[in-house]
Amino acid sequence: MRIAQGSTLLLALLLLLLLFAVVPPLNLLLSRTTRAGAAALAAVQARYLAESGIYEARFGRFAGVRLPSCPPPAWPPPETVTVQGEVLGTLTAGRVRPGVYCARGRTAGGPLNYGAEVEVTLEVRFDGRGRILGWKENP
Repeated sequence: MRIAQGSTLLLALLLLLLLFAVVPPLNLLLSRTTRAGAAALAAVQARYLAESGIYEARFGRFAGVRLPSCPPPAWPPPETVTVQGEVLGTLTAGRVRPGVYCARGRTAGGPLNYGAEVEVTLEVRFDGRGRILGWKENP
């Protein structure tokens, strides 16, 4: 009986040591994965903000804004985008020349972006009918 109790105790001790040897590397791996996921999510959000800026440059708030180039030396004042009271990021845009629009989306690095700050600039060329002819990301 004592041999079985000693074996069980030894087995439990070995399992405990194995658990303490495996958990810290797993935590490190999971934290790296989480940071990479946050950066990828923020990049998608910044791109969506820039795409919204292209629309705003054609039809909305930035329709009358003219830019000398894409990206310009100085951007016009940005518009802040909020979701349920939290700041998602900013967007700004303008027209470079007829049919060519430039926009920038920037995440705020807040809770909606998991602290990641990313900036994306888009240059989009349209034909006379409004169809996209060309698209450059971060020109």
